[in-house]
Amino acid sequence: MDTSVSNQCPVRTTLEMLGGKWKLLLIKILADGGKRFSEITKQLPEVSEKVLNEELKDLVESNLVFKTDSGKPIYQLTPLGQMALPLLDQLAKFGKDYMEAIQRNP
Repeated sequence: MDTSVSNQCPVRTTLEMLGGKWKLLLIKILADGGKRFSEITKQLPEVSEKVLNEELKDLVESNLVFKTDSGKPIYQLTPLGQMALPLLDQLAKFGKDYMEAIQRNP
């Protein structure tokens, strides 16, 4: 495994596209199909609309999410965005395993 952290580092690229508090959660929300902005805000009530707009805009600019241009836009994962879903599964597994380990060995 390459451990360099140059500008060409795949981990750095991934963190630049998916890093932050909300992007991975947004991808998780969109995993089961397109959603309107109002539907997303209901699933993430703790995030402000301004931040949510910025995060969605970043995901659209990264070609991970597609936004329809109709009257009520719908956000959905692109094929590139769908490529992040196995990563989410692995992160969820790590989180579950970590929480279980902490509970066993506080």
